[in-house]
Amino acid sequence: MSDDAYNNEPELCNADLIAGLVRRRAIIKCSLTRVATFIDRFIPSPASYAEAASRLNTLPAILNQFEDVQQKVEEIDIDHDDDHHAQQREDFESKYHDMVGRLSRLIPTLTPAVSSPDNYVHAQESSSHVSLEFLLAKNLSMKSVTHLPSLPLEKFDGDYIKWPRFYNCFMKRVNDAASLDEVDKLYFLRSCLQGTPLDLIDGLDVGDSSYSRALALLKDRYERKRFLIDTHVRSLLEMKNLASSASKDLRNFLSTFDKHVEALRSLKRPVEHWDDLLVGIVRSKLDLATLEKWDLSHKANDDVTFKMLYDFLETRASSLESFEGQVGQGRQVNKSKIWRSKAEALML
Repeated sequence: MSDDAYNNEPELCNADLIAGLVRRRAIIKCSLTRVATFIDRFIPSPASYAEAASRLNTLPAILNQFEDVQQKVEEIDIDHDDDHHAQQREDFESKYHDMVGRLSRLIPTLTPAVSSPDNYVHAQESSSHVSLEFLLAKNLSMKSVTHLPSLPLEKFDGDYIKWPRFYNCFMKRVNDAASLDEVDKLYFLRSCLQGTPLDLIDGLDVGDSSYSRALALLKDRYERKRFLIDTHVRSLLEMKNLASSASKDLRNFLSTFDKHVEALRSLKRPVEHWDDLLVGIVRSKLDLATLEKWDLSHKANDDVTFKMLYDFLETRASSLESFEGQVGQGRQVNKSKIWRSKAEALML
C-alpha cells in the first residue's frame, strides 16, 4: 500500500495504520539485514566487488524509506513516548552507518588521489574495475598507487612445503594492511584457502576474534618446521645426477638445488656454514666433464665455498648455452645448403 493510500483512507483506525506502517518498517529493516548477510558471506571476486558497490549505492534510498515511515509512525502513535521512537531511529541509523562503513571498506577507491575534475572522472571510471590489489593498497600512500598490476594472493591447499611461503606472503599483504579490520582479513584468508585448510576454519563464526583463531588453527596444523627441514635436506640428497653437460639440465639442477637451500635458510638453518656439505652434495651429482672442469679451476688444497661452486656452474651453463646455440645455427645452415643443392639438382 502506498503512502498516499495511508493518508487517504480515514476509515482505518490508528491501530490499523500503525500496524501497517510497522510492517513496512520491518520490511525496510530486512533490507539492511540482507546487506549484512551479503557482507558476512562476502568472497572477494570482481563480481562480488561490483555487487558491493551496487548495494552501497542503494543504501541512501533505504534510509529515506525508513525516515518516511518512521515519521508517519511518530505522528500517529500515541501509545509510545518519544524515547521509544528515538531508540527506533538510533538502532536503525547505527546499523545503517555500520553497513555503509563495512561496504566502503570492501570497495576500493581512488578518491584520495583525486586532485582535479579530470582525475575525479578517471577515478570514478577506474573504481568500477575493482581488484583485490586496490583494496590491499589502501593503506599505502595513494600518490604511489596509480595503476597497480593484478597480483593475486597466494593460494594454499594443505601442502606443508608451501605453508611458509603462503603464510609470509599473507602476513605481509593482508595481515599488515592497516586499512583492513579483523573481519575483512578473515574473508581474505578464507578466499586463499582450498580443500582441507578451508574446512579447518569453515566452522568459525564471523567476528573480530575469529581471524586470530583461524590463523592459530592453521599454524597449529601446518607449521611443521622439523618436517620441512627434513624434507628439504632429503630432497637435496636425493636429487638425480646430471647425465650430460647440457645447459638446460644444468640450469634445472641449479634452480632446484637453490630452491631447497633458500627454503632451509628461511627456516633459520645456518646454511651459510654448510659449505663443505653443500659442495660435497653438488660434486656427487655432476657429470664427469663438468666435474673435471670444476676440479681444474682451483688447486687441490684451496678452500672452496658453495658460492664459488655455484658461480662456476652458472658460468658454465651460460657458456654451454652459447655453444649449443652456435652448433644449432651451424646445423641449420648445413640443412639449408643440402636442400638448396637438391633443388638445384632437380632443376638441371
